[in-house]
Amino acid sequence: MYAGAVATHRIPVIDKMMAVLFALEATPDGVSVAKLSRELKISRTTVYRMLNTLAEHGVVQRHYSDAAFSLGPTLVRLARHVSTPPDIASASRPYMEDLAYRRGQTVKVTIKDGQEAVVVGVALGSGPFSIAAQVGSRFPLHAGAASKVLLAFSDEKEVASLLALELSRHTDATIVDPVMLQKEIDDIRRNGWAVDRGEFISGVRAVSVPLRNAEQRVTAALSVTFVANAEELSDQMLSELLRTADAISRSLGG
Repeated sequence: MYAGAVATHRIPVIDKMMAVLFALEATPDGVSVAKLSRELKISRTTVYRMLNTLAEHGVVQRHYSDAAFSLGPTLVRLARHVSTPPDIASASRPYMEDLAYRRGQTVKVTIKDGQEAVVVGVALGSGPFSIAAQVGSRFPLHAGAASKVLLAFSDEKEVASLLALELSRHTDATIVDPVMLQKEIDDIRRNGWAVDRGEFISGVRAVSVPLRNAEQRVTAALSVTFVANAEELSDQMLSELLRTADAISRSLGG
C-alpha cells in the first residue's frame, strides 16, 4: 500500500470481530478461544465475549464437545439476501481473450479495493512484446491507466481524500502533484479513457477504459498493456478497447 493510505473512521472492536470471523472461516471444523486469542493477539476475555455475543445471534456456533467455535447458520440466512451481480472476471473472460488474440497484447480487468486497484482478470497476449500480468496484483490508484480510470470515476470524497495524501512516486512519470493529478482526472472523465505513460513501471505503457454495471456505475476498468515503443496508442486500438468494454458492460447489464 502506498504512503499515507490510512483507514479512518473505524471502530476497533468491529475490526477485531471481523478478524475472529475470518479466522473461523479458515478453520471450518472449529477453533478454540485460546487458539484465536493466541493467533490474533486479542485477549482471551475479549474473544470469549465476542463469540458468546455472536453465538446468541447464530453468527457463530459452539462445539460443546471440544470447546470450539465455528461459523453459524445466521450467516447462511443473511447471504441469501445478498445481491449477486455477474462475476466481472468471468463475464469479461471471452471478450478479453478475443482482444488479446487480435492485438497480441495482454488485457486486464481491474477493480477498486479501498485505495488500491486489484487485477481480477488477465488474458495474456501472444505477441513478442506482450507483458506478463497476474490476477491479484495491486497498484496505487494514482499510478497506471486502469488505476486512474477507477480513481476518476470514484466518489468525489474518495478523490479528495486521496489527493490530500502524500502520494508515492514509482517512476519519473508518476503523477504525485495533486493539482496535476486532478487535471488528469478531469481529462479522463471528459475523454472516457486513460493512458499509462510508464507511471508504475518504466517502459510499460497501457490504455484503459471503464466498465459499467446495470446502474451505469463504473465498477471496473479494462486495459491493454504493452511495452513502450512496441505499440503506441492508436485510434484503432482505442476503438477496439471501447467496443470491447461496451460489450462487457452490456453483459453485466450496463
